[in-house]
Amino acid sequence: PSTAEDLMARLDALPSFILIGVCAPALCEHADIRELVWPRYTAGFLLLEFVLPPPEPWEFQARELALWSDLHLDFVIAGVCSC
Repeated sequence: PSTAEDLMARLDALPSFILIGVCAPALCEHADIRELVWPRYTAGFLLLEFVLPPPEPWEFQARELALWSDLHLDFVIAGVCSC
């Protein structure tokens, strides 16, 4: 189990600014990604056994990078964290 000291060590090791790509369903609105997707993704990334609270709106930005339909692929094998 994660201890408070373990959590603080992991958080202290993070940079103050994180730029990362996350695939989310097209149905997700910006608020859904900030409130649901990002906290769960980040907790999994940090190997935490609980979900983090969502960032404040001023701390978070999400934008669409591309649509799957824009990519000319014959097939895709995709998965994140055993998904």
